[in-house]
Amino acid sequence: MAPTLVYAPDGKLRMSIGAAGGATIPVQVAKAIIGVIDWKLTAEQAIALPTLFAAGFGPGGAPISVEQGSTLEAMVPALKALGHADVVARSLPLKANAVEARDGRLHGAADPRSEGRAISE
Repeated sequence: MAPTLVYAPDGKLRMSIGAAGGATIPVQVAKAIIGVIDWKLTAEQAIALPTLFAAGFGPGGAPISVEQGSTLEAMVPALKALGHADVVARSLPLKANAVEARDGRLHGAADPRSEGRAISE
């Protein structure tokens, strides 16, 4: 789950990422990896993306938490219209951190919603 090491096609380390936040850890890590690999974002930009989190399973689908104050809040009515009964915008325990190998240097990245800052070499 975390920390997770991500390697480039040439076998060199591309990124190391980890997070705190209990059940949100896999979502935070996957979101950042997708942002870096597929969307060509820096680790810092990818970690800062808003988060939507489906916790577990239950009748009528999993309860869905949308990050409060993010652009994803606009999705709440549409998710409810699709039949997701338990959708709420709330503060999430987001605390991802990463080290990214980019441009021949190591770059630190920390979630801007959390305490702490990253320092690069």
